[in-house]
Amino acid sequence: MPVPYKKNKIRKVKCKSCGKGFETGITKQKFCSKECQQKVPPTGNPKGRPTKYRASYCKQLITWMGKGLSFESFAGDVDVDRDTVYEWAKAHEEFADAKRKGSAKSQAFWEKMGVAGSSGQLPNFKTGAWVFNMKNRFSWRDKQEVAVTGDLTPWSSIEADDEDEDE
Repeated sequence: MPVPYKKNKIRKVKCKSCGKGFETGITKQKFCSKECQQKVPPTGNPKGRPTKYRASYCKQLITWMGKGLSFESFAGDVDVDRDTVYEWAKAHEEFADAKRKGSAKSQAFWEKMGVAGSSGQLPNFKTGAWVFNMKNRFSWRDKQEVAVTGDLTPWSSIEADDEDEDE
C-alpha cells in the first residue's frame, strides 16, 4: 500500500543575511533569497569535513621521527591517511617545518645506529639491512668513480688537423 505524500510543515524563519522574516517548507533554509545567501561568506572548512590537524602535532612529529620512525608512519599514530599528513605539510608551514626537523633527527638516529653497529657495540647488527634502509630513506647511493683515459683532444680539433694535412 503506497504511503501518502507528507508535506513539509511551513514555518516562519528569519533570514541570516538581511534579517527579514520569510516562510519556508525546507528545514535547513537560512536565507530568503540567493542574493542574501551570496552576501554571507561561507564558514568552516569549505571542502567539507573539518580537519583533524592540531598544532600540537608539530612537536609530536619531531619526537616521533627522532626515534627513527618515518613521516608516513606518523599518519598511523594520529589515525589519518598518509596523504593527509602530506596535505597538512602543504597547508601548514609550521607542520612542514616540523617535518624537516624530524627528518634530520630521524637520519641522525639511523646514522648513530650505523656507527654503533659497525663498531661492534650492537650485537647481531645487520649491516646489509641498515645500508638498504639508508639508501631507501635518505637517498644514500654507492659512490661510483669514473676514470677517463686516452687522448682528450676534442673531435673537431682532430678533424680540422686532418683537413690541413690533405692540402
